[in-house]
Amino acid sequence: MIKRFLSISTLIFLSIVLTACGGSDDSGDTGDNSDTDTGETSTIATDDEPELSFTITGAVDAEYAGSASLFCDDGDGIGNPFLEIGNIGTNLLALNIPTEVLGGTVSVIGSDDDGSQPGAATYVDYTDENRNSYDLGTGELVIESMPDEEGDVFIATLNMELNDEDGNAVTVVADYAVEAGMQSFDDCNGEGS
Repeated sequence: MIKRFLSISTLIFLSIVLTACGGSDDSGDTGDNSDTDTGETSTIATDDEPELSFTITGAVDAEYAGSASLFCDDGDGIGNPFLEIGNIGTNLLALNIPTEVLGGTVSVIGSDDDGSQPGAATYVDYTDENRNSYDLGTGELVIESMPDEEGDVFIATLNMELNDEDGNAVTVVADYAVEAGMQSFDDCNGEGS
C-alpha cells in the first residue's frame, strides 16, 4: 500500500514539474516564423506580436500594443468602398482607406480635414483616453500588403502629425499587421445584412 502511494505521489510530482517547466511540444512548431525555402521571415502578427502598435507624443503621450479590427464598408451606395482599421479601447486610432488603394506610399489627412470623405481619401483620427479628438493634419502611410479577402493581412506603417480643434499637436507612429477576419468583407461582397 505504501509503495503504491509513493508511486502515485511520484507520478503526480513529476507531472507538476514537467508542466511547470513547459514540457515538450509535439506539434512540431519551433516558434520560428521563417520560411525554410526562402529564408524570409513572416511579418504576420502572432499571439506575442500585436496587430496594431502605436506611440503618440506631444500634447498627449500614449502607447498601445494589441488587437485591431478590419472591416470593409461598401459606401452605402453613396461613396466608394473603403476599409476601416482600428482598435477598441480608451486610446483609439482609426484609419480609413479607399479599397482602390493597392499599396505603396499614400498621403494621409485628418478625419476632419477637407476631402476626408469615406472611400475618397485615406484619413486618420486619434481619440485619447479623455475623448479629445486629434483629427486635423497630414502624414503618410506606407502599405506593404493590402487585403482583399479573409486571411489576408494589412501590413503598413503610419507617420503623422495631428491637431485637435484648439491646435494641440500630437505625433502618431503606428505599425499595422491586421488580419482580415471571417466577416471583414461581408459588406463589400454583398453578403452582409
